Amino acid sequence: MEQMKLETSVVTFSAAVIACSRAGHWKEALQLFGVMVQCEVEPNAISCGTAIGACNKAAKWDKVLQVFAVMQKHGIESSAHTSNAAIGSCEHGGQWERASQLLNAMMHRKVELDTGAFNASIGAFDKSDTWASVLRLADVMMQTDVMRNTITCSSVVRACVKRSEWRWSLQMFNLLSQGRVELDTITCNIAIDACKHGGAWENTLKLIVSMVRRNVELDAITFSAAISACERSGEWEQALWLLRVTSLSKVESTVTCFSSAISACEKGSAWDRAWRLFDMMAKSNVESNTISFSAVISACEKGG
Repeated sequence: MEQMKLETSVVTFSAAVIACSRAGHWKEALQLFGVMVQCEVEPNAISCGTAIGACNKAAKWDKVLQVFAVMQKHGIESSAHTSNAAIGSCEHGGQWERASQLLNAMMHRKVELDTGAFNASIGAFDKSDTWASVLRLADVMMQTDVMRNTITCSSVVRACVKRSEWRWSLQMFNLLSQGRVELDTITCNIAIDACKHGGAWENTLKLIVSMVRRNVELDAITFSAAISACERSGEWEQALWLLRVTSLSKVESTVTCFSSAISACEKGSAWDRAWRLFDMMAKSNVESNTISFSAVISACEKGG
């Protein structure tokens, strides 16, 4: 009889927590969960999972981890859903060590890991500057059947770029973007920026061709970074070609695009081209800056 009363209490509390969660009342759901624990009613996977879900939807990351701690204290087996929510909360809270512990525990228990769990862990490691762990997780994803997505690719590449690891950023971009991964403009721009800083202008052109083939939108940032990459490598002809492509793509050429192209021509001794670009810049109503002025003046001096 006592056992039936206890079970009824668990069911009653769980039902109430679920009702509050579905209504979007995370505070009430969490309060009921707290009352259940205070009344020494043993929580179950349903009540814990529902409370975590409610807090997760409300972006109350610290509350998610509090409920998850209760689960662990009572020895309740966490599901992939609750573990993913906890890891995501660690990312938002900057608790990369706890995220690592949770992920390792999931892998040890052979809990089914999904893209969200890995992405959240990668995000937590990235924010904590544990770059090696980001690469390790990316490698684990590639060796397993876990689906990679745009967030995976952009997070890993961005982590490499932040630490000036240009070679790694390009290598990871090439590996992670294979297959069915849908690339977006932001991710590709990050990779192009890595090419610029790493002096890999040829890869910049390959990336732009790949973007066109995969129907990824090219924007002003794409072209300015690509032209700048060519300028840094002294490839003035490629810089001019990209500037023409910018116009043909109906993307507005920015002052950075023009300035980098003018600078590339100046460095490549194509002084007449530099002056013509400066004139085109004025006719296009693009306001010149110090870089474009300096480059065209230098070109005029050198060209006589």
